[in-house]
Amino acid sequence: MTLISRLFLSALLLTGCAKLADSADDEDPPRAVAQLGVTGFTVDSSALATIPGTTLPAQRLRLDQLTLANMSQSLLGATESPSLVSVRGPQRNYRTLAWEFSIQLPGGFVSALSSAPPGAPVDLTAAELQTRTLARLSQFGLPTTEVGRALPRQAVTQSEEGGAAGPTYLHSYKTFVFRAFNGVEVEGHRAVLSHGRDGKLRKVTMRWPALAEGGHLLRTPLTRAQIEQRAVAALSAAGETGGAVHLSWRYVAVPTSTGEVTLKLTVAAHLAQQGSEARIIDVDVAPIS
Repeated sequence: MTLISRLFLSALLLTGCAKLADSADDEDPPRAVAQLGVTGFTVDSSALATIPGTTLPAQRLRLDQLTLANMSQSLLGATESPSLVSVRGPQRNYRTLAWEFSIQLPGGFVSALSSAPPGAPVDLTAAELQTRTLARLSQFGLPTTEVGRALPRQAVTQSEEGGAAGPTYLHSYKTFVFRAFNGVEVEGHRAVLSHGRDGKLRKVTMRWPALAEGGHLLRTPLTRAQIEQRAVAALSAAGETGGAVHLSWRYVAVPTSTGEVTLKLTVAAHLAQQGSEARIIDVDVAPIS
């Protein structure tokens, strides 16, 4: 018989059960559902009731912190200077005694894998894992003012033999950290830090560019009713004909010539679909500075 090993991300928190996209204690706000016109869309815009702030915190990741030295030393913990291995366009690949990693500067991207030998397994609680992850990111230069959700998870392996699933085993600990300002997440900006069974950092994947000083579009002149209408129009234009739609605020990052980004306020329309993941459409809300 053939033994097939497969790796999957557990939907279990270290101390409980939760979906990957949700924190363990998230609760839906009071429903505010509107049926728009003769369309088949039912729109929940209750999450738009709280208007995001119109300023950004002064303490945030700066362009001068996105350096090779800071990434290799503060983020990965390397003690020696990295050696350049290859260059592919904006991507540069490096190696140290314990790490191989790729970076794109100043875009704030790093993908790193540790080659250090494993140590003895340890048990990490969700709280311990989250504390280790956030401490590492803080050491790198990420202030708490731009850190949103932090979701600790377990990655487990499971064997399969003769079509029958075998027992599961802990493979690694992962923490997903999402970037957010004013309670609003930034699309595509997150860090995923993986710790081995020995509790040591083993893998990092991060996209977290610096913010520009100005040029952000953080407000909208539209009312909730107008945003609902725009959401239905955007979904219809995308070929959708109906379904339950949940609207939420979201920032989209717009690159600048310096490698920094500005933030643009948008609304994400989440369309629930049976048998597949929800479809998400960005809705233009004509943001203003």
